[in-house]
Amino acid sequence: MKSSRNAISPYAIAPNRAAGITDGLLCWYDENKRDLPWRHTRDPYAIWVSEIMAQQTRIGFLLGYYERFMRQFPTLETLANADEADVLKAWEGLGYYSRAKNMQKAARQILAAVGGVFPRTKSELLSLPGIGEYTAGAILSIAFGLPTPAVDGNVLRVFSRLEDSAADIMLPQTRQTASAFVSRLMPGDRAGCFTQALMELGALVCTPKSPECAICPLADLCKAKVHNRQHELPKKTSGKPPKTLAKTILILRNPGGQILMRQRDEKLLSGLWEFYMLEAAMDEAAVLAHLKGINVMVNQIADLGAAKHVFTHQIWQMIGYDCLIDGNFNPDGYQWISKDAVSSLAIAAAIRFYVKLL
Repeated sequence: MKSSRNAISPYAIAPNRAAGITDGLLCWYDENKRDLPWRHTRDPYAIWVSEIMAQQTRIGFLLGYYERFMRQFPTLETLANADEADVLKAWEGLGYYSRAKNMQKAARQILAAVGGVFPRTKSELLSLPGIGEYTAGAILSIAFGLPTPAVDGNVLRVFSRLEDSAADIMLPQTRQTASAFVSRLMPGDRAGCFTQALMELGALVCTPKSPECAICPLADLCKAKVHNRQHELPKKTSGKPPKTLAKTILILRNPGGQILMRQRDEKLLSGLWEFYMLEAAMDEAAVLAHLKGINVMVNQIADLGAAKHVFTHQIWQMIGYDCLIDGNFNPDGYQWISKDAVSSLAIAAAIRFYVKLL
């Protein structure tokens, strides 16, 4: 007998309640869903792009990015065959650039392995870079109509409140329980609509801090609301606070107006371009001393002010300086870039404050 430990176990829910949740949610979705471009297609590539972009990004913010990205890379083949630099430039401003890099790797893998035919099974999708349980479920249900749960933060929040569950949503077993709950409710004939309806409810009504219970189509079926605990849920363990790092950004210019830049090879912001950076906070005197110590002659220096950028696990506190130097400085990994060419590069969002000052 085969082990079934990876299968989603049945979820105990009364049939009438299950039907009430499913029907109520779908009726609400049909009347209230947002008009989003990827809801006008069943193309798995377009749906995949939208789901990857929507991870940790507000829908209203990404709409313009999505439409531009799809114009530039309208098919899986165009994405697979594009230069990585062009893909990163199209992604500039969305952050989490590994998402774009993994998406292109996956497109190339699909193109090479099966001639560009988009996978239709969960195991095939999970074998691709950047695709996890949620994304696989979203693609299978929305693009192909397969009743496969897609559990993201919105769905976990809706589940926690509907079931009055105090289980920590950061734990894998809670996600598995939520998947079983969704699987029990998902209709075979409208799987994609149900997936989107759950996410839509979490985004528009069952919001994190101020759930709109008065307009919720499932209010009468919500166990947390019955016990007045909807504002206490979901339960979530706090992660470690982000580490604050001091950085000094130097825009080094040579007499010809070129700017010294490099393409990062670190895991964070890999492939993006940045100015010369020092891993410490320095005042003007310290910057001049540092450059003098590596035999760089500074003809002029200007303070560009402070900036801050918050990543998931770290915060950059930056100070920047514009320095005109003699131009004989050629450190490993750096290139002299014309000022006009800088705008065509994929620049790390963390230093965009200083890019604008060019």
